[in-house]
Amino acid sequence: MDSTELIRSSKEPGLFIVSTPIGNLGDITYRAINTLKMADLVLCEDTRETRKLLSHYNVSTKTDSYNDHNGGEKRPAIMRMLHDGAMVALVSDAGTPLVSDPGYKLVADALENGIRVYPVPGASSILAALVMSGMPSDVFTFCGFADAKKFKNFADYNSTLIFFESARRLVDCLGDMEKAFVGRTVAVCREITKMYEENRFGSFANVREHFEAHPAKGEVVILLSPPLLKEKDVEDIREELLQLLKTMKLKDASELLGEKYGMNKKKIYELGLSFKN
Repeated sequence: MDSTELIRSSKEPGLFIVSTPIGNLGDITYRAINTLKMADLVLCEDTRETRKLLSHYNVSTKTDSYNDHNGGEKRPAIMRMLHDGAMVALVSDAGTPLVSDPGYKLVADALENGIRVYPVPGASSILAALVMSGMPSDVFTFCGFADAKKFKNFADYNSTLIFFESARRLVDCLGDMEKAFVGRTVAVCREITKMYEENRFGSFANVREHFEAHPAKGEVVILLSPPLLKEKDVEDIREELLQLLKTMKLKDASELLGEKYGMNKKKIYELGLSFKN
């Protein structure tokens, strides 16, 4: 592959969607830095946050804010720049743009008007949390910011579920999730790629108790495992498993119930972990 295919040496008109670090400033690609340097304009959620990154890499490109509050007002002028052949880069405060931010509206307008859109891949808190959580990664669903009113919409999804949440609301959110999601384990990944990076996983009760005793700070991603068992199965064996655990080890109880119900004993073992306090 020619080196110019890896890092362009000349400007190219269009809208470039540039991923930026989610915490560690070293997590940015050569191509991203080069794109930010060559662009005529860098659109940012918050110019103050982006300036920290640009200053670190000696990028002097002009910046302007583009966010939920001013996006509708600014899109026409941005589209005129793109029509005139400008090279415009779009970044979010951290990670990959368009994920829970207003950038998709700008991309949609650009595509409708025949403007080329270039992805410049990089860091993503969603994928970083997924690979560090230990949750199944073959099928997963990003559910956006946690909203207890919408949990029922995802309750039957047979996939790993990923939510954003604020540290301040984390404990209350875990309590709401425990009621809404039956037979799942949880992982809380926070401050990913930063000094105090943490991955806490297990039952809702155990993870919630940890953060009650050690209040979370920083950026938080919550992941829920696929249902370990169908809700009906959970209700059928929950009481029986709890009774057996009074006199048996979880491993032995899981084997016994697995044979009785013709189920995978590992699934029953995982269920026991999810509600054993």
